[in-house]
Amino acid sequence: MLDAAIGIDAAGVVQLFNRAAEAIFGFSREDVIGEEMAELLIPQEYRERHWAGFRRLVEGGSSRILGRRVEVAGLHSDGTEFPAELTIGRVGEEPALWMAFVRDLSERQARERELEHLVHDNELLLTSIGDGVLRLSTDGLITYANPAAGGLLGFSSKELLGQHAHSLMHHSHEDGSVYRVEECPVYGALRGEICRVTTEVFWRRDGTHFAVDYTSAPIREQGRIVGAVCCFAEITAARQRERDLQERVRFGDEIHRALQEERFVLHGQPISPAADPQRPVRHELLIRMKDLARPDVLRGPGEFLPQAERYGLINQIDRWVISKALEEAGRRPVSLNLSAKSVAEPEIADLILAGVQERAIPRGNLMVEITETTALEDLTAAHRFIQRLTDIGCGIALDDFGTGYGTLAHLKELPVSHLKIDMAFVRNLTESTDDERVVRSIVSLARNFGMKTIAEGVETAAAMQLLQRLGVDYLQGYHLGRPLPLERD
Repeated sequence: MLDAAIGIDAAGVVQLFNRAAEAIFGFSREDVIGEEMAELLIPQEYRERHWAGFRRLVEGGSSRILGRRVEVAGLHSDGTEFPAELTIGRVGEEPALWMAFVRDLSERQARERELEHLVHDNELLLTSIGDGVLRLSTDGLITYANPAAGGLLGFSSKELLGQHAHSLMHHSHEDGSVYRVEECPVYGALRGEICRVTTEVFWRRDGTHFAVDYTSAPIREQGRIVGAVCCFAEITAARQRERDLQERVRFGDEIHRALQEERFVLHGQPISPAADPQRPVRHELLIRMKDLARPDVLRGPGEFLPQAERYGLINQIDRWVISKALEEAGRRPVSLNLSAKSVAEPEIADLILAGVQERAIPRGNLMVEITETTALEDLTAAHRFIQRLTDIGCGIALDDFGTGYGTLAHLKELPVSHLKIDMAFVRNLTESTDDERVVRSIVSLARNFGMKTIAEGVETAAAMQLLQRLGVDYLQGYHLGRPLPLERD
């Protein structure tokens, strides 16, 4: 909008009122010409001050505001006030005409308030977001850092100010090799480039690094680059999820191939009565997997079962073990191990029940071992699973007994037939009175509940003899027999 031009004489009476003045003040020229300007165009609270200043101007011919811009308040015809910028000039000699040039500042101040709010809101946003934000000067020094940037890099925001960003956080590649500043995408922004990078690392104050996804862009003012901004987020967890997904796909493919190519095998380890250790009464079935690259090499369960559990593939392996165990149970007593996931799934119990009935497996020939931890993980599911199998004559052994917490309180609720004493209490039994007391307590507990005990990890004659004296019912371990392929055990 053009400036309002208002001409007044020495008495303060309006002699000139242009169209811009009409638009700004809302009066027509006819309303104003011949009237005292102060009475119409100046808010009442400022009129006395206006008259005092105007008299000094007329009498002295000069004033501190003459020819200068000052901010004042104007009065609109509807009675509302508005901010204005005023410049006063004198035209001609006697009689002089005093010109007031008025500019409405309403829109400008509204924009300024909006900008202030925007800056405040942006400051709140930058303070609250989890991504790091850095502003760099043209020479690469940090001029602003939000709290997240400081937290990710191991500094306070204030400590980052004035630091050379590349030397501080981007000086080396992940392998430790030097990252030259002229190759750095962050500094590419100072050359006018917008860069997005997802495959690099930033370095922390403590010398460790973390994977980042960052964007850097130039800051321009009037077409000139005056700095750069870098926004970055830690993606260590995302990168780990990606690696996990890749590993899951790879491992899943390996498991499927092992099932299809029959690279899983079962070994049997004898379980013998303590009273007659040379005459096994059952074999525990232990899974192995032939190595893909070297089929003559067998991988132990610790090399693939934890990953199968982690990636949700254990159920497929358990189903394979169940099918083989049912075949073996048709000719002799065996036990098999099941995961917590399978124990919690009613379909697995259905599969075992159907197999026992179809093959007419003698009662007691099939025993299922579940760990103490598995039972505690979902006590209701474990009880339901155990009850269904015991109803058709399957034995249930609570494996690794003594390593969990809280089983004793729930033992009477679990209709198990055997407690397997964890090898942690057997390995050093002959040297540890504490382990001996634990084994003695488990034996007593089992007898009180009408259960049998199996000690696993029996590796010496001395341990075997002590277990016999302690009243353990069955023994299992290398001293009595190593796991062997089923056709050889």
